Amino acid sequence: MKIKNLYNDPYLVAVLFLSFVMVFIKKWEPGGNLDTIWYSALTRNIAEGGDYFHFYISKYYLNPVFDHMPLSYWVIGSLMRLFGVSDFVARLYPMICTFFSYILVYKIGKLLKDKEFGLICVLSYASCFGSSKWNGAVTHDVPLTTYFLAAFYTFLLGRENSKYLFWTAVFFVLGVFTKGPIIFGLGLGILVWSLYERDFYYLKDPNFYYAAAFTVLLLMIPYLPALRFDGQTAYQKFFAAKVGYLAPSGNDYWHYFAYFALMLQTATLNLIPFFCTFWLIAKKRTGLSKDSVSLLRLVLFVGLGIIIPLSFFKVKFPHYLLSAYPFVCIFAAPSLYVAYKWLSRKYPFNLPAVVKGLSVAAAFAFVALPIKTTGGRNKANLNLINIIKLDSQIKNKNVYFYGVYEDDMAIFQSFKLFGGIDLRSITGDEISHIDLKKSYVFIVKDKLPVSIGKFKVEEKDCFFQTETRCVLTDPASVSYTFPDYSYPHEIY
Repeated sequence: MKIKNLYNDPYLVAVLFLSFVMVFIKKWEPGGNLDTIWYSALTRNIAEGGDYFHFYISKYYLNPVFDHMPLSYWVIGSLMRLFGVSDFVARLYPMICTFFSYILVYKIGKLLKDKEFGLICVLSYASCFGSSKWNGAVTHDVPLTTYFLAAFYTFLLGRENSKYLFWTAVFFVLGVFTKGPIIFGLGLGILVWSLYERDFYYLKDPNFYYAAAFTVLLLMIPYLPALRFDGQTAYQKFFAAKVGYLAPSGNDYWHYFAYFALMLQTATLNLIPFFCTFWLIAKKRTGLSKDSVSLLRLVLFVGLGIIIPLSFFKVKFPHYLLSAYPFVCIFAAPSLYVAYKWLSRKYPFNLPAVVKGLSVAAAFAFVALPIKTTGGRNKANLNLINIIKLDSQIKNKNVYFYGVYEDDMAIFQSFKLFGGIDLRSITGDEISHIDLKKSYVFIVKDKLPVSIGKFKVEEKDCFFQTETRCVLTDPASVSYTFPDYSYPHEIY
């Protein structure tokens, strides 16, 4: 992109300003969600151990674990190897992906009508809380959304120049390597749209078949011996880990509507214009050409191609909707566009200038004020982890959690991510055999007192404690080495 062209496109500049604020002006914190700590801890192990084919959180629990296709793990782990382990680096790849997602929404909207409509699409997308809350989050659905949009955009470009279909193939395969079969919703949406429109124009183009063959060739990459996981492909590992997710929702038929109900909660501002768009299409008042209205229906079918198949499976998580949100928001954009045109006729204003001004103001507000946008994390636990890891003898000691993984799932990831510590689980009588001179025990106060060796340990014996947690150790065995770092919010 030439700087001169960028300067001459105030709409794109406004999109870049808005995208930067929505993505990068945040408190660097991957721990706003259990999964984000999980993935960050896993990639830290890749970075520090250099093993790209055995994933684990604690080497004493779930070792190895293969819960997703490996692309995101490999990218984030490699970035940590290059730039070191920190909150910012953990989120760098997802942040870049989210940033480009906003740009791709603009490009799709511009393709449907013009720059003005593209900016309206971005504003619609930015107003979707269910999507924006995950901006830059360390989760596989964030890059998957980018690859979904990139594949969709290049497919649209392929209508004019079929060579773009080869790029569709690349982004489609990147989506598969990121999170398995979910991106097949793109193909499902295109198929249903073609049936509805009774138009399979792409079947007449030889490049479509070449691109399809290219897709199959790229999908064969995990079969290379160098990319196998102990003799198995990533597909085999992924399917074995996720096969339980394919179970049907069961006899509770409300399960099938769970994602639609969640959409009502997380995309409330977008659903009113979303349904109004149906009325505008029926009345032919969208302001779009006939061809663009047809492509708008494609947007709708792709969104449904994501939501409906996911609705039939037993396991449902809110972030699984991330790939569907931009398509819902783009379909809602015609209603917002019509409202904007009516308002601008009565009260003329420069939309790109307004967006840039609000973006700059928001950036100053986020930087200057203690505004937190990435979700909650148990700071009390983090403080105890930070205290333990400063012990200069920590490498020679064991750190235990009195309980099992299911008691507090985030603890195992948090100790690894924020402390570089492999946490062990102990239960029952095992704690009585712990040598506190060589150990730390992380325990919930409700479980005190406990017997360790010949002594009964009570709350007053806590080496460090919070309102609910306690750390037990022999104080005489502890020596501290304090780091000299300028940015205490980073992971060390």
